[in-house]
Order: sequence, then structure tokens, then C-alpha cells
Amino acid sequence: MTESSALHNAAKALVERAEKAGQSRNTLAAPDELRQLNQELGGRLPGWYAELLASVPLCGLELGWQAGEPEDDFDGVEWLDWSSPHDNCTDGSVLALLDGT
Repeated sequence: MTESSALHNAAKALVERAEKAGQSRNTLAAPDELRQLNQELGGRLPGWYAELLASVPLCGLELGWQAGEPEDDFDGVEWLDWSSPHDNCTDGSVLALLDGT
């Protein structure tokens, strides 16, 4: 199994687990959104990442994990929202990742 197929399989398993937990808003990235994001990034969008977003419905996925002990005003769960390519263009999160900032 190649590294790329292992990543693809792990992403699919993550989505399946999320769907079993009741998440259904996640979607595939549209080709025009990926082209726009790549353009915004000056052609630096990694091909493996574009292929992953186009083939596994990660966009809109919400991931929560128990990051700490529950307190009176905090349940201890931290959340990550997997942005769509459009949202990445507007908030710059992928550009920051690529630039290391």
C-alpha cells in the first residue's frame, strides 16, 4: 500500500466514523473550488491534498476530541472544522500552513 492510498483509506475511515456519529454535512470539494484555491496559493496547492478533498467528503467535517478534563464552564472537548476550498481561500489557513506562518 502506498503512502497516498494509506492516507486516502484513513480519511475515508474518519468520514465513516463521523457519519456513524451523526455528521452528514460534509461534502466533496468541487473542481472549480480547488482550481480557485490553487490559484490563490500561487499554484502551490499539493496535488495529493486536492485529490483527497475531491475524492473523500472531508469539507465541512467537524472533529471533536477530549482535550482536557471537563470543568464547570467547559466540557473539555476541542473542535476542528475541516474547511472547504472556498473557506480556505477566504481565511488563508492553507496558505498559512504552506508558508509555515
